[in-house]
Amino acid sequence: MFAYIIRRMATAVIMIVIVAIVAQLAIHLLPGNPAYLILGAEMAPDPEMLASVTHELGLDRPLYQQVADGVFGLFRLDFGTSLKDQRPISKLIASTFPVSLTLVVSATVFAIVFGLILGFIAAIRHNSVVDWLATVTATLGISTPVFITGIFLIYIFCIHWKLVPASGYTPLFENPRAFLLRLLLPTITVGVANGAEIMRMTRSCMLETLRADYMTTARAKGVKEIVVLIKHGLRNALIPVVAMIGVQFGSMFGRTVLVEAVFNWPGMMSTLVVAARYHDFPVVRGILVVTAAMFILINFATDLAYAWIDPRIAYD
Repeated sequence: MFAYIIRRMATAVIMIVIVAIVAQLAIHLLPGNPAYLILGAEMAPDPEMLASVTHELGLDRPLYQQVADGVFGLFRLDFGTSLKDQRPISKLIASTFPVSLTLVVSATVFAIVFGLILGFIAAIRHNSVVDWLATVTATLGISTPVFITGIFLIYIFCIHWKLVPASGYTPLFENPRAFLLRLLLPTITVGVANGAEIMRMTRSCMLETLRADYMTTARAKGVKEIVVLIKHGLRNALIPVVAMIGVQFGSMFGRTVLVEAVFNWPGMMSTLVVAARYHDFPVVRGILVVTAAMFILINFATDLAYAWIDPRIAYD
């Protein structure tokens, strides 16, 4: 197990480096010169001034040197400086990442609870009205774009019923009640689609598990039905569901781009959109690397969770 963890950690580091290299190369393919952003000139700037700023940014150096500097800076947690407002990118990410992470974690918890409960009930009530309603709900959740879900929730809960604020963000320690109220709708918006996928996977795996021989054996031994369903049924059905949850957690950062825009949520992904609009390439690169690192680390943690759910799984 220890050797497996070391190998996976080494693989994770290599993958993060590859992502940093690819992000650096991809940014150079984008149109526009970042020096124009620094100069803030709508018309063509003075050639000498443009050359001076280009030199200060290091854009006149060979591409391999720029890529190497970006990778070495990554290990020092130095992502450079924003071209738009001259702020250190590490501080910019440190201030916006927790905001996005809060939304992703709350949406993941909502999706897990919503998906597992609905999928479990649909499986044990197979071919019933409950199963049909759960399947229809899951289909709608998966097929509806997140921004449509967000706008619909704003209309119902903010405009029609006036129960919660429509947008904005309040820090937790500043006003816990306002924080939770403003977090509610973005959480549901992001979590519904993921919860629907978890529901379908849980239902499918539970139906397969319910037909297994060990379920019949447990019932024949006189074990209570609820214990059979949860301890022997749900636990064995969770392994593929956990794999899906791990992948979803990483992909949620990408899904929150539109949600943060709809609800005016000042997270890392909305910062990415602004940076891309202003050709602030260092910020784009830093956020892409951080997002990829989170995705890689979550998948690593998911693999380790398999052994906790099912002790029969061993890593050589």
